[in-house]
Amino acid sequence: MKPVILSRPDRVGDVIVTSACIPLVRELHPGAPLILIARSIMESVFAGEGSVDGFIPYDGKDDRDGLKRQLSKLAPDVIYHFHPDEVIPLVAAEVGIPQRVGFAEDKESAGLTDAFPYLKYEGTMHEAEYCRQLLCDASGKSVSNIQQACIAPDPAARERLKQKAPWLDDDEVRISINPTTARLILRWPPEKFEALMHALAREGRRIILVGHPDDDPALLHLRAKGSEMSGTWSDLSGQLDLAESAWLFESCRLHISRDTGTSHLAAAMGCPTLAIFGRLEPEYGPVRWRPLGKSVHLIQAETTKRWWETRRQFWKRSFRSIDADRVIGRARQILD
Repeated sequence: MKPVILSRPDRVGDVIVTSACIPLVRELHPGAPLILIARSIMESVFAGEGSVDGFIPYDGKDDRDGLKRQLSKLAPDVIYHFHPDEVIPLVAAEVGIPQRVGFAEDKESAGLTDAFPYLKYEGTMHEAEYCRQLLCDASGKSVSNIQQACIAPDPAARERLKQKAPWLDDDEVRISINPTTARLILRWPPEKFEALMHALAREGRRIILVGHPDDDPALLHLRAKGSEMSGTWSDLSGQLDLAESAWLFESCRLHISRDTGTSHLAAAMGCPTLAIFGRLEPEYGPVRWRPLGKSVHLIQAETTKRWWETRRQFWKRSFRSIDADRVIGRARQILD
């Protein structure tokens, strides 16, 4: 049977959320191998058994020729583009994939055979539900409701994690904290993460610092302040790939971060997750972007945009308006 291709070559959290559609695609294409196109850093998250059957790494336009070769070799009947991309739909058209489904206003210029309006910016549904709707519209069938992200981390990464953090076998309450995200303006301030870490470490919980890149300003700030912290804390930031991070989150009692890749990864691994939302516009807010999981908790800003503020100014003020004591109190409630 020919494979089905799933394409989502953007951010970590976006791919994890979209993975919730993997069981739905299997409903529509029973027995067909599922191949995922995503950024190379995502491969370890799907390297185990139980999610997709193959992986094509794609890191941008420079990978176009390699992508074309792999799609030509696989000769699939259908490809689902769960988010607009400038290159992959056109390559899929070039190699002659018969059914090319995705979001676009103009299906011909986008290289699609089945195009559906891009309405995600309205933020009236969860991101995974928008992807589910694409499957329903393209197939003319109703598929199951979204349940949970469907990832399968590399099992060898669990052993690599134990070598990097042998203390994980200790019987203690572990809380992972990620103060980083892709853009500096879209963050809860590092001094508030510092207050959070101090408060929870004083209560006898081991705090584990995670995040990327290694020289991120928030990580540098918290490392510098860590020597003053009373209690136990460990620094694994910049040291773990995504599969190792996934196994770490499985062993934690709580993960705290902004609504970023690690919040989605932790929730997918069943770790209770506290996600901090400073942007509440429908396009970016929790209706569309809350992590998928059984124990997901949200802290939201309660600010209103002033008429003279730019969006960047408003977002910065919005994140800063979330008090550290509020997050500390919510974390204690979850742990108790």
